[in-house]
Amino acid sequence: MGGMAFLMLYITGGSVQYLVIMYSINVFMTFTISQFGMCVHWWKERHRQGRWKGKLCLNGVGFLLTSSILAATVWIKFPEGGWITLLITGVFIALSFLIRRHYREVREQTRRLDDLLTHLPGEETAPLPGPTPHRDAPTAAIMVSGYNGMGMHVFFSIARAFPGVFRNFIFLSAGVIDSSRFKGAEEVANLGADLKDQLRHYVEFVRSHGSYAEARYEVGTDVIDIISHLADDVARDFPNVTVFAGKLVFREENFMSRLLHNQTSFLVQKKLVHHGLPMLIMPIRAM
Repeated sequence: MGGMAFLMLYITGGSVQYLVIMYSINVFMTFTISQFGMCVHWWKERHRQGRWKGKLCLNGVGFLLTSSILAATVWIKFPEGGWITLLITGVFIALSFLIRRHYREVREQTRRLDDLLTHLPGEETAPLPGPTPHRDAPTAAIMVSGYNGMGMHVFFSIARAFPGVFRNFIFLSAGVIDSSRFKGAEEVANLGADLKDQLRHYVEFVRSHGSYAEARYEVGTDVIDIISHLADDVARDFPNVTVFAGKLVFREENFMSRLLHNQTSFLVQKKLVHHGLPMLIMPIRAM
């Protein structure tokens, strides 16, 4: 955000005239969109909210006022620099739509991967308590973000690349507390419980195929620190451990795909190297 502010200063040359016009137009554009969004919200909630009409009217009046001020401001200030504001804002809006389209395409690709690899037979017949751990045997610690196709793809890639090598499989995951989750201790507990339930599917599937498996997870704010801590704990219990992670690979890599997708796997690898732990990143082809 600070970088964008400096960019605006550079584009406008620090002109107060342009900055004030840009501020006034964008502020009332934000107010107008917010009021319109609330109108849509109360209309959708009309069957569940008893007093929705009054709230809809209130936000409707707000929408009319803010949109009127916005239209008047654009009309009056357009020749004085308002057109520059509309041009810059329009570019950012178009960029936002492009980013949203990219993420939707990626989500569709990963959804197909989930459909293929998360409905496999085996976990329903998982033996209890299952195979015993072999502490000194080769162990694969697999980074996962939950029960999904990417996690299963990494497991199968390991089994295909290193047939019969690993006797133990440890699934590591970090439950990230962000602004959408930080709503109290109960919500944090729910995050941990949900993550535990998802990891159970990996464990049951691997055990049903004759190998030892367990899951370890923590809830926190920094994925890198959590995975690093979990990997260190695994290394103490299973000295001959290798950490694995998956990385989505696109058919055509570009600046946007590199910018919009986090580099968690590489950052974890960089940190674990200094801890003396080997880590391999398995490529996952976007479908």
